[in-house]
Amino acid sequence: MTYRLLISLEAIEYLEKLPAGERRRLRVLFMRMTEEPQLFSDFVHIEPDLRRYDVHVAGKHAIYFWDDFADRDLKIIRILRAD
Repeated sequence: MTYRLLISLEAIEYLEKLPAGERRRLRVLFMRMTEEPQLFSDFVHIEPDLRRYDVHVAGKHAIYFWDDFADRDLKIIRILRAD
């Protein structure tokens, strides 16, 4: 069952600064992630407030997301430049 894709304003602002081709590649990746988000977790990041996010590194981008299994939502929380 496919997840619904939700993208935060912070992530959208990051995407808007990228070249069109890069945005397109990430959009295709996001749609693939909606099929089985848990397969895309490269590592887990825990925030100071103890929120747990999965992180997928896609080239030079680190995509922080939350797989909300109960609501079947894939929430892209933030995207940062990968180190």
